[in-house]
Amino acid sequence: MGLANMPFGFYGAAVLITVPQLLAARGVPQPTIAAITATAMIPTFCGFLLAPILDVHFNRRSYAIFFGLLTAALAVLALVSIGHIGRFTALLVGGFLAANLFYNALGGWLGDIVGKGAEGKLGASFTIGNVGGFGAGAISFITLMRWLPNPFGAVAVGGLIAAPVLLCLFIPPSPTLRRGVKESFTALFRDIGQLIRKPAVLRTLLMFGLPAASFCIDQFARRPRRTLRGLGTVCRRYGRHGGNRCRHPFVHDGSAHPETGFATAALPCGRQHRCAFHPVADPLAEDACCLRARTHR
Repeated sequence: MGLANMPFGFYGAAVLITVPQLLAARGVPQPTIAAITATAMIPTFCGFLLAPILDVHFNRRSYAIFFGLLTAALAVLALVSIGHIGRFTALLVGGFLAANLFYNALGGWLGDIVGKGAEGKLGASFTIGNVGGFGAGAISFITLMRWLPNPFGAVAVGGLIAAPVLLCLFIPPSPTLRRGVKESFTALFRDIGQLIRKPAVLRTLLMFGLPAASFCIDQFARRPRRTLRGLGTVCRRYGRHGGNRCRHPFVHDGSAHPETGFATAALPCGRQHRCAFHPVADPLAEDACCLRARTHR
């Protein structure tokens, strides 16, 4: 049943793999391509705010079929409109929103009809469908767009995205109770309010808000005291001893290696050391490292 989730992976491949290649072939600058791709991904992290509509009036099977076909249709329209950046971007965003709602409707529907204890297998099959669809789309979409003239290439891509939706016709609907719009959205925001007030969630949000969150969030979750005590104190020797750790006091000189970009530090003995952080990607780690250096002077 999880293979019915392939349209979500297909659409992800179209946005993340096929679209950048098509835009680059048209001479679109890389910053513009990155902005279009990032904008198209917005529904993947905020589309859940519209998920309560899946409990209104129709069953989730109907919503899954509708949004699956809508995803394919918007993909075709977007690829046909690739020459108009504004319209093209808006259609990509709408397509990913439809794909996200398709994913939510399908997951809620199939989760209701599988037996107890089979949720793990369903989740695994969902992942297989998503990853398989992404891989198949990454290989086939760009080939179709290059081999077939416009708009037949776009129509072929849309047909591949829509094909797995046919599997939904052979799966029985779920007996989930329908709710009104107000009741459904009220329940969602009530659950969100209860969730974000939990201490663990607040700590996680704080870590994500830090400039060096990507560096320390995993280590802090595993060894909080050790991570805070060791932040900025670990250095690696630059040169042939690049893999060895060093605990010498040092003074950060603000320079960076021209090839790697890692910050360097001058030791009292005159040797050059490389800090285990990047001065641009991890500014908080750099500050902590420099502060620790001054205390050893």
